[in-house]
Amino acid sequence: MLYFLRIQYKEFTVYCLCTMSWASSNIYICGTVKNCETYLENVFSNIKQITDLFADYHIIIYFDISKDATLLKLTQYKKLLGNKLTIIVNKDPVSPRRTENIAKGRNNCLQKIRDTIGGFSPCDYFIVMD
Repeated sequence: MLYFLRIQYKEFTVYCLCTMSWASSNIYICGTVKNCETYLENVFSNIKQITDLFADYHIIIYFDISKDATLLKLTQYKKLLGNKLTIIVNKDPVSPRRTENIAKGRNNCLQKIRDTIGGFSPCDYFIVMD
């Protein structure tokens, strides 16, 4: 059986045609966000397309202090997704270096996976979306 995946981001579209079935696999999808309120709808739409291919999934989002309503939007998605979404809120001062903030966020996401969220382990696949 062939699986078709279409992912849209801004003006870019990525198409994947796969012959492998992930129907019995699980996946973690992780990402870091800061001032991303306007992009979250597209991001979660893309995530939905990916998670539909898997038997089970978990989304981990690392939130850094923002000037927009990113956290409010994430909280709304949390209400929809329940225990499928974990939001990690950065409580430490933000570094002036963007790459340090992203690295810190990714490391926190990886630590959550290591700590085994809700019995969802082991992980067959792992995707990072920044």
